[in-house]
Amino acid sequence: MKTGKLSIWLLTAVRMLVGWHFLYEGIVKLTDPNWTSASYLASSHWIFSGFFHWIVGHPAALAATDYANMFGLALAGLALILGLWTRIAAAGGALLLALYYIANPPVVGSEGLHGEGSYLLVNRNLIELAVLILFIALPTVYHYGIDRFIRYIRSKLTNASGKPRYMGEIPSEALTGRRELLKNLASLPVLGALGASIWQKHKFESIEEKLLLVKPDAVSSATLMNTHFADLKELKGQIPKGKIGKLEISRLIAGGNLIGGWAHARDLIY
Repeated sequence: MKTGKLSIWLLTAVRMLVGWHFLYEGIVKLTDPNWTSASYLASSHWIFSGFFHWIVGHPAALAATDYANMFGLALAGLALILGLWTRIAAAGGALLLALYYIANPPVVGSEGLHGEGSYLLVNRNLIELAVLILFIALPTVYHYGIDRFIRYIRSKLTNASGKPRYMGEIPSEALTGRRELLKNLASLPVLGALGASIWQKHKFESIEEKLLLVKPDAVSSATLMNTHFADLKELKGQIPKGKIGKLEISRLIAGGNLIGGWAHARDLIY
């Protein structure tokens, strides 16, 4: 079976994208002390819902489930990005996704949590599950990664000794020495990009928190990357007031969201 270079890169990109999603999901859950799978499991109303509800009702079982989710997602994601133990990582990730799907499938009449979109039978969990099953079945020589480079090294040793050490065909383009190493380590820049993105996101989200810990400001809009924040003392004059009967009140009233229905919903520290 021959695989073109474009196909190899496309398969590699798909594997890394799924790995990025898994790794970031795991990191977010690991760094959030309040995260738990309790609400997701409690909303289950399909097959095995009794088992999922039982987990929620037993703290030890729930804690074990949470840790399995957090570390399972992170480790599977890291391995998928690197292309290391790809089949094992894909199998572990597929198992997690299968459980997510069974707990809350988008079936007719289901009252479960369906996430950010509208689905019918097919949702993100099922699609990624199918992708991971593909990588379980697909030989590792058909996408770049550490697994492929290990097979390349073994092939060179086999060629030198004349004794076969594994089953499987190495594509001719794999036998290119230094280039092969660079291709199979293409995941390292991806990991660097993920780390940089996480840092930038954390830096942006912490601006408001840092400001609130220092002093209040007169900015009442969404968080902005400003270099100067007005102090309350800089407000000049009186805010216009109105009267309702004998009651005099400020015209500065918290606005309401006509679509969402709430008056204020931001990640402020109250």
